[in-house]
Amino acid sequence: MWEPKGSGGSDDLSHSYVDPNYWNLCGPGSAAVTLYYWSDSYSWITGILPAYYQEPYWPTGGYHANTYWKATDSAANGRGAIMYLAEKLLPTPDELTWAHPGLIDWTDTYPNDGTPINREVDGLNWVASGFYALNYWYLRTAPANITSYTQLLTYVEADITSGVPMVVYAETGNGSTHLGPEWYSTSRVPHAVAVVGYDNSTQQYTYVDTCGPGCNDTGKPAGVYTISEQNMYALMRYETYHDGVIW
Repeated sequence: MWEPKGSGGSDDLSHSYVDPNYWNLCGPGSAAVTLYYWSDSYSWITGILPAYYQEPYWPTGGYHANTYWKATDSAANGRGAIMYLAEKLLPTPDELTWAHPGLIDWTDTYPNDGTPINREVDGLNWVASGFYALNYWYLRTAPANITSYTQLLTYVEADITSGVPMVVYAETGNGSTHLGPEWYSTSRVPHAVAVVGYDNSTQQYTYVDTCGPGCNDTGKPAGVYTISEQNMYALMRYETYHDGVIW
């Protein structure tokens, strides 16, 4: 899965556009990867109908490209689902009221219009349940400042052995280490990835990064990468907002 570019690309009708907000789609991207593994949401991810997408709220100085995406195109899978999660998803139970649709905080402007972790966990639960409940799968958050190295591994093991990924909010670099080869240690960008595997013999996590060329700082493709368990823990703890994980 690869997020649509913020510039230098075209949508699925071959229309070019510029919208820097699209560089901030890692939250919806990690959510789409996670939902792909849930039996009740897999068909939605792979079969979402083609549609136009536009930001639901435009603060002063904001962008609002109108683009068209399919479930699968020649470049990547999941773009329609990523855009729906980013701009159209709206859980509607009585106990939850969102000021606007979408996982993204559209009340702010680029580059601060990221995905709050509380919106992502609510969105994941809502879609995984078949769009009718917030607590159907009981996905929950664990803040970085109370998550130890051992606890992070426990969360990963619990999710992966259940057949689903775990979302980690991590800084792309902390000055001395970084996520896989798609980032530099000096980048220091709050980011969300889906951990899809672990190997305790090599002490590594495998994760999917939906941020590709132009979004990351090396030009490497979106895709599957590995990172040491220790470095993932360090980058989770270093992340600007100390969001932690969704497990």
